[in-house]
Amino acid sequence: MSMLVELKPKRSKYLIVVLVSLLGVMGCRGNNDSRDQDKPSEEDIENVLETKLPTYFTYTDVKIEGQAPDTSAGPLYGGISFSDWSFVIGRGPDEEYMRSVFSFTATANEPLFDTIKEIGTTPIIRQVTEKGASATLECAAGSRIIQNVLVTSLIDCGVLPAGEPQSHIAQDACVEGTSCEKAAENAMEAQVQQLRSRLLGVWHGRYTCVQGETGVDVSLTEMTDSGAIRGTFSFFNLPGMHNAASGEFVITGKFDSSSNSLHVDPAGWISNPANYIAAGFNASPNDEWTHLEGNINFRGCSQIVLDK
Repeated sequence: MSMLVELKPKRSKYLIVVLVSLLGVMGCRGNNDSRDQDKPSEEDIENVLETKLPTYFTYTDVKIEGQAPDTSAGPLYGGISFSDWSFVIGRGPDEEYMRSVFSFTATANEPLFDTIKEIGTTPIIRQVTEKGASATLECAAGSRIIQNVLVTSLIDCGVLPAGEPQSHIAQDACVEGTSCEKAAENAMEAQVQQLRSRLLGVWHGRYTCVQGETGVDVSLTEMTDSGAIRGTFSFFNLPGMHNAASGEFVITGKFDSSSNSLHVDPAGWISNPANYIAAGFNASPNDEWTHLEGNINFRGCSQIVLDK
């Protein structure tokens, strides 16, 4: 059984684009069927709709508006040409195709939702289609005889009512305005406050670049609710060493909880010694959040180690 059928979501709507060979209950009839052998019936088309379109709709009231043979390469219903279609299914230059234009009603079997935002990793969803809402769509189909079997293919259809069932979006999705959304907000705020207490402050340590081992103080002073971080990076000679100049620049960055890593970038000099280039770094904490260790993001540089 071959079925080259593509349903492409567009803002939670299903746009039926190009649908090719559908066999058996999906639009094919053998030559023992008593119906017209070269034309699909409304029952044939309804079988295709029920098999290939989203199962959270019911498809009824299929009505064939018109049928006619078409061997041209001219425009087909909806602006899709037979030449486009035949490129996919391999139409010969002299084969005859039956074009059908039809309509049907799609009715939502359950409420449908769109995601409007995320709080942390929790999707917040809003109902956009009520259970029982329906829409009438106009479509086109093409048919041909393949080894004495009538093959019917949907070519172009309208857009189904918006949204998806909640279970299709995420099991932990929260409906907008419910206690679930508030709980997600509270959990997110608690995570942000915990991260602030762990990260903000002055971290003392050292890093290695072309000038050799260098002392550093990383002062993290601000963190927004979205986790954006701002602070300063101050470098200087370690005690007893004279290999480095002193300088300071602003840093911005973010802590990525999924990778358990702090990433910072330079954001402007405060004091720039000659021949020095500002660079960012990545570092990860230990379990106690008293130690950060990572690498300077610049050629010729390597490890950075910080303690709080």
